[in-house]
Amino acid sequence: MQKWLSVLCATFLMISPAMAEDYKYQPEGCDFMISLPSEPVDTQRCHPQIPDRCEIMQSYTKVYDLDATINFYLSCRPVSENILQEYNRDMMSATLMAQPGIAELETYNTSYKEHDDYVVGGIMGAGPTPNGQNVQIYSASLWVGENSVMTVRAQLIGAEHEEADEQFATILRSISHSSGETSTDGAETSDDAASEEDTDSKEVSDDNDDSEELESDSAE
Repeated sequence: MQKWLSVLCATFLMISPAMAEDYKYQPEGCDFMISLPSEPVDTQRCHPQIPDRCEIMQSYTKVYDLDATINFYLSCRPVSENILQEYNRDMMSATLMAQPGIAELETYNTSYKEHDDYVVGGIMGAGPTPNGQNVQIYSASLWVGENSVMTVRAQLIGAEHEEADEQFATILRSISHSSGETSTDGAETSDDAASEEDTDSKEVSDDNDDSEELESDSAE
């Protein structure tokens, strides 16, 4: 599982966001955008542990040779006032850890980054699917801007598949603020995961450089 996650991590570092340009998901008033191969469709998503907690999201799914599947679930909701100050590192971490699918992960990394007009937090890990019938790479990210909050949940399910791995990474790397700025948190967090491929025990890794832009926590 960790080896597969590391292979995907390396893919993040080699893929350019420009590959996914077929459809730009950016609802009216949304501060953020993401590129998809085709237009997503409305779907109802319910929390696996809390079945009555449901929400309408937009979804994109593609199956590759019956071996691998990628799923993306998106939402971007307006906010009535600027909530950027509320989403500090602790708030973002707590919100991400409450996302559906996190409980099943066997290993994961988290990231947090502040920009002038938005903040972004993410978590990427590996583990069984909620039904226990397959394995998955799971990513959840929260993008908080001055006018909206975008949630992106993504799954890469099944065996290693080069085309699926590349498309999964490309879509995640395409997320950007409406100003055109693209955050690289996913790639940086993934690189941390790859460097810890041979680690079996639970570890916490903090990158406290002068910029204090990114903190990665690894748990296994």
